[in-house]
Amino acid sequence: EWIFYPGQIIAPDADFSKYKGYYVPYPELWHNIMVNGEPLSPMGYGTYRLKVLTDSAVNDENLALDIPDVYSSLTLFVDNAPFFNLGVPGTSAQTTKPYFRPSAKRLHFEKGGFTLTLHVANFHHSRGGTYWSILLGNNDMLKNKRENARSYDVFLAGCLFMGGLFFLGLFAFGRKDKATLYFSLFCLAYTYRIVGTDEYSLHHLF
Repeated sequence: EWIFYPGQIIAPDADFSKYKGYYVPYPELWHNIMVNGEPLSPMGYGTYRLKVLTDSAVNDENLALDIPDVYSSLTLFVDNAPFFNLGVPGTSAQTTKPYFRPSAKRLHFEKGGFTLTLHVANFHHSRGGTYWSILLGNNDMLKNKRENARSYDVFLAGCLFMGGLFFLGLFAFGRKDKATLYFSLFCLAYTYRIVGTDEYSLHHLF
């Protein structure tokens, strides 16, 4: 559970005792979160906050946070310092810029722990909120996991793309079988589904 402040973008160094927060499960889509007996709207913005306690300082260069995408923009602060952002979370559709590109990043903190403050905003998607957990772990392991997943996506997309071209060639130079044409178009179209979701490999390449 994280503390969630719906309808508020609060600076990480603010006095949070002045704001009304609710303990909510993380991750969870907003329409599944009940506040005062009513589900939250998928369109809106809010601030999440979590304090992580540790026994000692961690100076290991291989410690990292793995930050997934949300619907549909976020800014993450570690203590009071900006740490990671996807797009620009704002208080309106005009000031919010959606973006999807999950990644892992090295983490450093002092003895006693650290505080995560997360701004999330959505005005561009039918669903709002969070749907994957933030992971804390070994930097090499987390980054290798992401890189392996992206490499597999690019490989699979390449296979589908070449298969689509192959069957398109069969249709163009062979018998005019519409099933061959439909299958080739499906392969070419589904190529984007692989590299345009989940790991969002296209956003990393370009």
